[in-house]
Amino acid sequence: MNNKIKKLYPLILLLFIPFVWFFFFKSPKENISKKFSVIDISEINSIIITKKNKRIDVSKKEKSDKWFINGKYEANNNSLKKLFQALSETRITKYVSKNKSDSIYNFIKNSEREIAVFNKANDTLLDISIADFKTGVGGTYGLFGNEKKPYVISIPGLENNLNKRYNLHPLYWINPEIFKYQPHEIKQVEIIYSEKSKASYKIEINPDKPKIFSYTNQKFLNDININKVGSYLTYFMNVKFSDFNILNLEKSDSLKTLEPDYTIFVKDIYDISKKVELFKIKISENPKKYDINKMYAIINEEDIVVVKYFDIDLILKDISYFTR
Repeated sequence: MNNKIKKLYPLILLLFIPFVWFFFFKSPKENISKKFSVIDISEINSIIITKKNKRIDVSKKEKSDKWFINGKYEANNNSLKKLFQALSETRITKYVSKNKSDSIYNFIKNSEREIAVFNKANDTLLDISIADFKTGVGGTYGLFGNEKKPYVISIPGLENNLNKRYNLHPLYWINPEIFKYQPHEIKQVEIIYSEKSKASYKIEINPDKPKIFSYTNQKFLNDININKVGSYLTYFMNVKFSDFNILNLEKSDSLKTLEPDYTIFVKDIYDISKKVELFKIKISENPKKYDINKMYAIINEEDIVVVKYFDIDLILKDISYFTR
């Protein structure tokens, strides 16, 4: 009986080899391929993306499940979804050959954007760098932590250019909204024109009917078109800006010292107010020549954005509109 078992040893060994190969060789390779991703994305509390003087901070506020950009703007859900997909599904798809390793390393360091991922305790979950995208590579060159060995990484079958997922333009990350009110959420609207004060007014929404206060005679109007007031409030449902501040710091500070051409105040039913100041953009030294397509807007005396006339024009009604 023992001799028969001894004769079976070689066969048993041959059958056992594949299992040894699977557990001791295949698993580590799979783990290595995932080194550019976060194992459990539910642990993520903040992501910081930087490139030279640009920085995007994607993080949760304390005691909130919502994600914010740079601590102020609520994040765009579609952009967040693509970001978390990159953080969980990025894989090493190619190894860089030794003879190209140094040149690729220098290429990454010269154009890198750094991605740092942290948990709630501020422990680092991931620290990687990626290079500007080059076509024909089959992915994006990346470095892990302080390592000098470059890899080609991608989201297999979906995305080779990871720069798209780790975008550095603020507009990609936020909902670019100036006003987003349902009509029933608005309690008060105030429009002030610097050059034609007679057109300025304040609308107060009361349970019985709206009232419009004229700044010219300091009285409420007796005869207004209530249907027009109702239609006007719908214009505040989806007003967006088109770009972030394109001014340098000195010009931004200077703009904040000027009198706005238009000022819009909105107070909602929760007594939360928003102030938007609009400034015409000069296109030459001639004080009467302005850009006819866009203006600067300062939101709550802080953030400067660019808004198109097309997106804000319906709100800039003068008081006579409601009396026709």
